[in-house]
Amino acid sequence: MVFEWIPIAVTGLNPEDMETARTYGEKLRTTTNLLNDAHVAIYSIDAAGLLGASISDPSKSGRDATGRIVLTVEANRNLAKEDFARMATNDTLERAADDTGGRFFHGNDIANSIAVSLQEAGSYYLLAYYPTNKKWNGNFRQVRVRVNRPGLTVRSRQGYFAVDVSRSRKDSRQDDLKAAVSSNVLPSTEVTFMARALPPPRNADLIVEFVVDSSTVSFQTTAFSEGNASPVARQSCSLSFEVQAYKRDGKLAKAAVQTANADLEPPTYERIRKMGVPMKVAISLAPGQYSLHLGVRDNHTGLFGTAELPVEIENK
Repeated sequence: MVFEWIPIAVTGLNPEDMETARTYGEKLRTTTNLLNDAHVAIYSIDAAGLLGASISDPSKSGRDATGRIVLTVEANRNLAKEDFARMATNDTLERAADDTGGRFFHGNDIANSIAVSLQEAGSYYLLAYYPTNKKWNGNFRQVRVRVNRPGLTVRSRQGYFAVDVSRSRKDSRQDDLKAAVSSNVLPSTEVTFMARALPPPRNADLIVEFVVDSSTVSFQTTAFSEGNASPVARQSCSLSFEVQAYKRDGKLAKAAVQTANADLEPPTYERIRKMGVPMKVAISLAPGQYSLHLGVRDNHTGLFGTAELPVEIENK
Protein backbone atom coordinates (compact mmCIF):
# COMPACT_ATOMS: atom_id res chain seq x y z
CA MET A 1 0.00 0.00 0.00
CA VAL A 2 1.18 3.54 -0.73
CA PHE A 3 0.42 6.33 1.72
CA GLU A 4 0.83 10.01 0.96
CA TRP A 5 1.35 11.84 4.24
CA ILE A 6 0.66 15.47 4.96
CA PRO A 7 3.64 17.38 6.35
CA ILE A 8 3.89 18.06 10.07
CA ALA A 9 4.13 21.77 9.31
CA VAL A 10 3.19 23.89 6.30
CA THR A 11 5.03 27.19 6.26
CA GLY A 12 7.48 29.18 4.18
CA LEU A 13 10.67 31.17 4.40
CA ASN A 14 9.31 34.58 3.54
CA PRO A 15 7.59 36.90 6.06
CA GLU A 16 4.35 36.88 4.07
CA ASP A 17 4.22 33.09 4.37
CA MET A 18 3.66 33.26 8.12
CA GLU A 19 0.02 34.23 7.60
CA THR A 20 -0.74 30.85 6.00
CA ALA A 21 1.53 28.70 8.19
CA ARG A 22 -0.12 25.58 9.65
CA THR A 23 1.03 22.80 11.94
CA TYR A 24 -0.42 19.30 11.83
CA GLY A 25 1.56 17.55 14.55
CA GLU A 26 -1.46 16.78 16.73
CA LYS A 27 -3.54 15.63 13.75
CA LEU A 28 -0.75 13.30 12.71
CA ARG A 29 -0.52 11.92 16.24
CA THR A 30 -4.29 11.40 16.29
CA THR A 31 -4.03 9.52 12.98
CA THR A 32 -1.22 7.29 14.22
CA ASN A 33 -3.20 6.63 17.40
CA LEU A 34 -6.10 5.33 15.28
CA LEU A 35 -3.63 3.13 13.42
CA ASN A 36 -2.35 1.83 16.75
CA ASP A 37 -5.90 0.99 17.81
CA ALA A 38 -6.22 -1.04 14.59
CA HIS A 39 -2.87 -2.78 15.29
CA VAL A 40 -1.25 -1.27 12.20
CA ALA A 41 2.50 -0.54 12.25
CA ILE A 42 3.78 1.82 9.56
CA TYR A 43 6.98 0.92 7.71
CA SER A 44 7.62 4.03 5.65
CA ILE A 45 10.07 4.15 2.76
CA ASP A 46 11.20 7.32 1.06
CA ALA A 47 10.96 5.98 -2.48
CA ALA A 48 12.74 9.07 -3.81
CA GLY A 49 15.98 7.79 -2.30
CA LEU A 50 18.83 10.17 -1.67
CA LEU A 51 18.12 13.37 -3.57
CA GLY A 52 20.33 16.37 -3.78
CA ALA A 53 19.36 19.98 -4.30
CA SER A 54 18.65 21.32 -7.76
CA ILE A 55 22.02 23.08 -7.69
CA SER A 56 23.71 19.69 -8.06
CA ASP A 57 21.57 18.66 -11.03
CA PRO A 58 24.05 17.96 -13.87
CA SER A 59 21.43 18.89 -16.45
CA LYS A 60 21.52 22.49 -15.22
CA SER A 61 24.50 24.73 -15.93
CA GLY A 62 23.77 27.25 -13.19
CA ARG A 63 23.35 30.04 -15.72
CA ASP A 64 20.28 31.70 -17.19
CA ALA A 65 19.45 32.17 -20.87
CA THR A 66 21.81 35.15 -21.10
CA GLY A 67 24.73 33.21 -19.62
CA ARG A 68 24.70 34.94 -16.22
CA ILE A 69 25.21 32.88 -13.05
CA VAL A 70 21.86 32.41 -11.27
CA LEU A 71 23.22 32.03 -7.72
CA THR A 72 21.26 35.03 -6.53
CA VAL A 73 19.31 35.69 -3.33
CA GLU A 74 16.19 34.29 -4.99
CA ALA A 75 18.07 31.15 -5.99
CA ASN A 76 19.23 30.66 -2.41
CA ARG A 77 15.66 31.00 -1.20
CA ASN A 78 14.51 28.35 -3.67
CA LEU A 79 17.23 25.99 -2.50
CA ALA A 80 16.20 26.55 1.12
CA LYS A 81 12.57 25.78 0.25
CA GLU A 82 13.66 22.53 -1.42
CA ASP A 83 15.55 21.48 1.71
CA PHE A 84 12.61 22.38 3.94
CA ALA A 85 10.17 20.39 1.77
CA ARG A 86 12.38 17.30 1.91
CA MET A 87 12.83 17.56 5.68
CA ALA A 88 9.09 18.05 6.22
CA THR A 89 8.29 14.91 4.22
CA ASN A 90 10.93 12.82 6.00
CA ASP A 91 9.80 14.09 9.41
CA THR A 92 6.24 12.98 8.70
CA LEU A 93 7.29 9.53 7.48
CA GLU A 94 9.60 9.03 10.45
CA ARG A 95 7.04 10.25 12.98
CA ALA A 96 4.37 7.91 11.60
CA ALA A 97 6.76 4.96 11.78
CA ASP A 98 8.03 5.73 15.28
CA ASP A 99 4.57 6.36 16.75
CA THR A 100 3.21 3.04 15.46
CA GLY A 101 6.24 0.88 16.25
CA GLY A 102 7.46 0.60 12.66
CA ARG A 103 10.58 1.82 10.86
CA PHE A 104 11.53 4.60 8.48
CA PHE A 105 13.88 3.80 5.60
CA HIS A 106 15.71 6.63 3.88
CA GLY A 107 18.14 5.68 1.14
CA ASN A 108 18.48 4.14 -2.28
CA ASP A 109 18.23 0.47 -1.31
CA ILE A 110 14.46 0.27 -1.71
CA ALA A 111 14.37 -3.48 -2.41
CA ASN A 112 16.15 -4.27 0.85
CA SER A 113 13.92 -1.84 2.76
CA ILE A 114 10.83 -3.67 1.51
CA ALA A 115 12.36 -7.07 2.32
CA VAL A 116 13.23 -6.01 5.86
CA SER A 117 9.75 -4.57 6.37
CA LEU A 118 8.08 -7.80 5.26
CA GLN A 119 10.41 -9.89 7.40
CA GLU A 120 9.80 -7.86 10.54
CA ALA A 121 6.04 -7.63 9.96
CA GLY A 122 5.89 -11.43 9.79
CA SER A 123 6.51 -11.90 13.52
CA TYR A 124 5.62 -9.79 16.52
CA TYR A 125 4.34 -9.93 20.09
CA LEU A 126 0.89 -8.62 20.92
CA LEU A 127 0.83 -7.27 24.48
CA ALA A 128 -2.37 -6.16 26.19
CA TYR A 129 -2.25 -3.10 28.41
CA TYR A 130 -5.02 -1.80 30.66
CA PRO A 131 -4.39 1.60 32.28
CA THR A 132 -5.04 1.87 36.00
CA ASN A 133 -5.42 5.64 35.71
CA LYS A 134 -9.11 6.06 34.85
CA LYS A 135 -8.95 9.83 34.54
CA TRP A 136 -10.00 10.22 30.90
CA ASN A 137 -8.78 13.77 30.28
CA GLY A 138 -7.82 13.32 26.62
CA ASN A 139 -4.11 13.87 27.23
CA PHE A 140 -1.45 11.80 25.52
CA ARG A 141 0.19 9.21 27.78
CA GLN A 142 3.49 7.62 26.90
CA VAL A 143 4.04 3.86 27.01
CA ARG A 144 7.50 2.31 27.23
CA VAL A 145 8.25 -1.37 26.59
CA ARG A 146 11.61 -2.64 27.91
CA VAL A 147 13.30 -6.05 27.83
CA ASN A 148 16.10 -7.35 30.06
CA ARG A 149 18.06 -8.93 27.23
CA PRO A 150 21.02 -6.82 26.08
CA GLY A 151 21.48 -6.00 22.43
CA LEU A 152 17.78 -5.93 21.58
CA THR A 153 15.77 -2.96 20.33
CA VAL A 154 12.05 -2.79 21.02
CA ARG A 155 9.78 -1.03 18.55
CA SER A 156 6.28 -0.42 19.80
CA ARG A 157 3.59 2.23 19.89
CA GLN A 158 4.64 5.34 21.76
CA GLY A 159 1.47 5.78 23.81
CA TYR A 160 -2.23 6.52 23.69
CA PHE A 161 -4.75 9.29 24.26
CA ALA A 162 -6.54 9.08 27.60
CA VAL A 163 -10.02 8.82 26.10
CA ASP A 164 -12.80 6.45 27.10
CA VAL A 165 -13.17 5.06 23.58
CA SER A 166 -16.34 3.07 24.12
CA ARG A 167 -18.21 5.98 25.68
CA SER A 168 -16.95 8.62 23.26
CA ARG A 169 -17.88 6.55 20.24
CA LYS A 170 -21.33 5.71 21.55
CA ASP A 171 -22.09 9.27 22.64
CA SER A 172 -20.64 11.19 19.71
CA ARG A 173 -21.88 8.83 16.99
CA GLN A 174 -25.40 8.17 18.23
CA ASP A 175 -26.98 9.95 15.28
CA ASP A 176 -24.22 9.24 12.75
CA LEU A 177 -25.89 6.12 11.38
CA LYS A 178 -29.16 7.90 10.61
CA ALA A 179 -27.31 10.75 8.91
CA ALA A 180 -25.10 8.39 6.90
CA VAL A 181 -28.02 6.24 5.76
CA SER A 182 -30.01 9.27 4.63
CA SER A 183 -27.14 10.72 2.57
CA ASN A 184 -26.05 9.82 -0.93
CA VAL A 185 -22.31 9.78 -0.21
CA LEU A 186 -20.08 6.75 -0.63
CA PRO A 187 -21.10 3.82 1.59
CA SER A 188 -19.38 3.29 4.93
CA THR A 189 -17.64 -0.05 5.47
CA GLU A 190 -16.66 0.00 9.16
CA VAL A 191 -19.27 -2.74 9.66
CA THR A 192 -19.78 -4.89 6.56
CA PHE A 193 -22.89 -6.83 5.69
CA MET A 194 -24.93 -8.39 2.89
CA ALA A 195 -28.63 -7.68 2.42
CA ARG A 196 -31.52 -8.67 0.20
CA ALA A 197 -35.18 -7.67 -0.04
CA LEU A 198 -37.69 -10.49 -0.39
CA PRO A 199 -40.72 -9.75 -2.63
CA PRO A 200 -43.65 -9.44 -0.25
CA PRO A 201 -46.98 -11.26 -0.66
CA ARG A 202 -50.14 -9.22 -1.20
CA ASN A 203 -50.77 -6.68 1.58
CA ALA A 204 -47.62 -7.80 3.48
CA ASP A 205 -44.56 -5.93 4.65
CA LEU A 206 -41.31 -5.94 2.73
CA ILE A 207 -38.71 -8.02 4.56
CA VAL A 208 -35.07 -6.95 4.37
CA GLU A 209 -32.70 -9.73 5.37
CA PHE A 210 -29.28 -8.75 6.74
CA VAL A 211 -26.22 -10.93 7.31
CA VAL A 212 -23.51 -8.99 9.16
CA ASP A 213 -19.86 -10.01 8.91
CA SER A 214 -19.07 -11.09 12.48
CA SER A 215 -15.39 -10.13 12.09
CA THR A 216 -16.47 -6.47 11.93
CA VAL A 217 -18.64 -6.71 15.07
CA SER A 218 -17.43 -6.22 18.64
CA PHE A 219 -18.31 -9.08 20.99
CA GLN A 220 -18.01 -8.73 24.76
CA THR A 221 -17.31 -11.74 26.96
CA THR A 222 -19.57 -12.36 29.94
CA ALA A 223 -19.64 -15.24 32.45
CA PHE A 224 -22.87 -17.14 32.98
CA SER A 225 -23.62 -20.12 35.18
CA GLU A 226 -26.66 -22.14 36.18
CA GLY A 227 -26.90 -23.88 39.55
CA ASN A 228 -23.64 -25.51 40.53
CA ALA A 229 -22.34 -25.72 36.98
CA SER A 230 -19.05 -24.13 36.07
CA PRO A 231 -19.31 -20.64 34.58
CA VAL A 232 -19.80 -20.63 30.83
CA ALA A 233 -18.23 -17.82 28.81
CA ARG A 234 -20.87 -16.15 26.64
CA GLN A 235 -20.42 -13.56 23.92
CA SER A 236 -22.75 -10.56 23.66
CA CYS A 237 -23.24 -8.05 20.87
CA SER A 238 -25.59 -5.15 20.24
CA LEU A 239 -26.52 -4.03 16.73
CA SER A 240 -28.90 -1.41 15.35
CA PHE A 241 -30.45 -1.84 11.91
CA GLU A 242 -32.00 0.97 9.87
CA VAL A 243 -33.90 0.86 6.60
CA GLN A 244 -34.92 4.08 4.82
CA ALA A 245 -37.06 3.83 1.68
CA TYR A 246 -36.80 6.68 -0.82
CA LYS A 247 -39.12 7.29 -3.76
CA ARG A 248 -37.85 7.99 -7.26
CA ASP A 249 -38.14 11.73 -6.62
CA GLY A 250 -35.73 11.42 -3.68
CA LYS A 251 -38.32 11.91 -0.95
CA LEU A 252 -38.29 9.66 2.10
CA ALA A 253 -41.31 7.35 2.06
CA LYS A 254 -40.81 5.40 5.27
CA ALA A 255 -38.11 4.27 7.69
CA ALA A 256 -37.76 1.29 10.00
CA VAL A 257 -35.32 0.89 12.89
CA GLN A 258 -34.64 -2.23 14.88
CA THR A 259 -32.12 -3.15 17.60
CA ALA A 260 -30.80 -6.63 18.28
CA ASN A 261 -29.11 -7.53 21.57
CA ALA A 262 -27.72 -11.06 21.63
CA ASP A 263 -26.17 -13.07 24.46
CA LEU A 264 -24.69 -16.11 22.77
CA GLU A 265 -23.64 -19.44 24.21
CA PRO A 266 -20.41 -20.96 22.81
CA PRO A 267 -22.02 -23.20 20.14
CA THR A 268 -24.21 -20.36 18.85
CA TYR A 269 -21.29 -17.93 18.90
CA GLU A 270 -19.13 -20.31 16.84
CA ARG A 271 -21.92 -20.63 14.27
CA ILE A 272 -22.42 -16.85 14.15
CA ARG A 273 -18.68 -16.31 13.84
CA LYS A 274 -18.55 -18.51 10.73
CA MET A 275 -21.86 -17.62 9.08
CA GLY A 276 -22.48 -14.03 10.19
CA VAL A 277 -25.12 -12.29 12.28
CA PRO A 278 -28.59 -12.64 10.69
CA MET A 279 -31.40 -10.13 11.09
CA LYS A 280 -34.76 -9.38 9.42
CA VAL A 281 -36.29 -5.91 9.31
CA ALA A 282 -39.86 -5.39 8.10
CA ILE A 283 -41.01 -2.19 6.42
CA SER A 284 -44.48 -1.42 5.02
CA LEU A 285 -44.40 0.19 1.57
CA ALA A 286 -47.02 1.03 -1.05
CA PRO A 287 -46.56 -0.28 -4.60
CA GLY A 288 -43.82 1.51 -6.51
CA GLN A 289 -40.07 1.74 -7.06
CA TYR A 290 -37.81 2.58 -4.14
CA SER A 291 -34.17 2.96 -3.25
CA LEU A 292 -33.53 1.35 0.13
CA HIS A 293 -30.79 2.97 2.19
CA LEU A 294 -29.52 0.38 4.67
CA GLY A 295 -27.35 0.75 7.74
CA VAL A 296 -25.95 -1.41 10.56
CA ARG A 297 -24.40 0.06 13.70
CA ASP A 298 -22.29 -1.71 16.32
CA ASN A 299 -23.59 -0.18 19.55
CA HIS A 300 -20.53 -1.29 21.52
CA THR A 301 -18.11 0.72 19.41
CA GLY A 302 -20.27 3.21 17.49
CA LEU A 303 -18.90 1.94 14.15
CA PHE A 304 -21.33 1.40 11.28
CA GLY A 305 -21.74 0.36 7.68
CA THR A 306 -24.17 1.48 4.97
CA ALA A 307 -25.39 0.30 1.56
CA GLU A 308 -28.12 0.91 -1.02
CA LEU A 309 -30.56 -1.56 -2.52
CA PRO A 310 -33.15 -0.90 -5.27
CA VAL A 311 -36.51 -2.58 -4.89
CA GLU A 312 -39.87 -2.58 -6.64
CA ILE A 313 -43.18 -3.32 -4.93
CA GLU A 314 -45.64 -4.68 -7.46
CA ASN A 315 -49.28 -3.65 -7.47
CA LYS A 316 -51.05 -6.98 -7.02
